Amino acid sequence: RAGHYPQLYRQQAAGVPAGERKMNIDNEEEMTGRGVSYCAVCDGPFYAGKDVIVVGGGLTCVCAAIAAARQNQKVLLIEQEGALGGAAVNCLVTPFMPFHTKLNGDEEPTRLSQGIVLEILDRLAEIADDKYRKYCHAPCPSFNEEHLKVVLDRMCKKAKVTVLFHAMLCKSQVKEGRITSITVACS
Repeated sequence: RAGHYPQLYRQQAAGVPAGERKMNIDNEEEMTGRGVSYCAVCDGPFYAGKDVIVVGGGLTCVCAAIAAARQNQKVLLIEQEGALGGAAVNCLVTPFMPFHTKLNGDEEPTRLSQGIVLEILDRLAEIADDKYRKYCHAPCPSFNEEHLKVVLDRMCKKAKVTVLFHAMLCKSQVKEGRITSITVACS
């Protein structure tokens, strides 16, 4: 319904500059920074208390949706595939790439990703069988993609993120500088 989700996020895979990819919807350029954002982490605090739409169901999008929902924002996540997790589950791109580095000659590596990413790894370890459990917190975490689907679904449900599968954002309507409605195609 019009006005219920005025903030749009388009996230990309971790490590890719979020501002590089556009959604190709009407009024996107005009609304960038005024309701359309490409980085939930960077811009999220500016939209505290607003309702949010996250376009895409990859790992970064799911993390953005959960983070917004945990800030008591009403969140709708639109995903064109039938599962959350992006390439990790839909294209079998596993394991997660390393996200550690050594700083200032430290012997122990420093983890670059924290928070929700660590929660995902913890939950993967909880449901994994012996074959995968030992790899969930390895420097290059390996996992069963079906387990990742379950973990992401459960985390979104717990955070009260509404997920719309097999859907694609087609356009947005803008009135007086505010997104008033969106059009989503569903199969």
